[in-house]
Amino acid sequence: MIRIGKLISDRLGHFTQNTDIYISQREEGLHPADCYDILYYRSRPCNEQLSLMWKRAFSKLPYAEIVEHPGDFFVNMRDGEEVQNVPMPWDIDKLTLRDKYPTRLIFTEEEEERGRREMERIGIEGEYVCFHSKDGEFLRETNPYIDWSYHDYRHTDLNITVNALDGFNAVRMGAVASKKADKVIDYAHDYRSDFMDIYLAGHCRFYIGTPGGIGALVQVFRIPSAFVNSIPMQRIRGGKDDLFIPKKLKRNGRFLTFREMADTPGGYLYTKEYRGMEIIENTVEEIRDLAEEMNGKLNGTWVSAEEDNELQERYWSVFNPEHVCYNTPARIGAKFLRGNKDLLGG
Repeated sequence: MIRIGKLISDRLGHFTQNTDIYISQREEGLHPADCYDILYYRSRPCNEQLSLMWKRAFSKLPYAEIVEHPGDFFVNMRDGEEVQNVPMPWDIDKLTLRDKYPTRLIFTEEEEERGRREMERIGIEGEYVCFHSKDGEFLRETNPYIDWSYHDYRHTDLNITVNALDGFNAVRMGAVASKKADKVIDYAHDYRSDFMDIYLAGHCRFYIGTPGGIGALVQVFRIPSAFVNSIPMQRIRGGKDDLFIPKKLKRNGRFLTFREMADTPGGYLYTKEYRGMEIIENTVEEIRDLAEEMNGKLNGTWVSAEEDNELQERYWSVFNPEHVCYNTPARIGAKFLRGNKDLLGG
């Protein structure tokens, strides 16, 4: 059976996560084994290096390929040959398949050498962390005729994240950055290129920042992520090595409990559900605590207290089996949870 499908190629998060999840689903046997899939880009790729690496990965797969011009495929079809659509996944890895299958994005020796030279030119030495603070600039610049205000409640203050990472070898990521950041290596503002977007994401110690395209890219390389200012709750899913802390919500002067936050409709289009609420960003201290917890885990120095494990169990118990976050292997930040026990409810 021949199937044809469309890759969302104009948004970094979808171009990475959706594509990666599709391959994992095929490896897991979640698609018919006798299907051969012809995939094409719905628009010009948002990153040419990523496009190159996906094509290289697909060239080694026995069940799918990426084509430049899908019309050519139909011209060459045999009479009577049946074609179906590929049910492409969205960007939530509900089965956490990334913990089971390795990355498919592999750099060549030439690319590795090029990346090392560029890092030296930029001034990145030793281990580093990638971070990103979502502000909406990319969408407004690349698609100015669309009203993207329904994403506004996800935006964050760049300065808070920058101050939180004081003492870390932090590299700011992002495709559009009109405002320069101090105290960090501002790659996004001063050095940004398609190639180094991918190279830096694929070689960092870990990612810390808002969920989105850069965080998704790092996850596809199977590098741990520490997500801050996560919202909505229905979008919080991570692998076994990932951490996160959510934004808090306040209505009529009262903080919503985690269960109430989980029950708030979670699609990005549901901005109306947040009207009348005060959306509380994570503080410098909360972000720094999460960065230090992730660093400690990677160093092997972080030890969870018995209380931490009990609080984690109480937190995850708020999600029923039908909730997309149910049975997520990621952990909410330990110090954040200790400081917000009251949001666990009775």
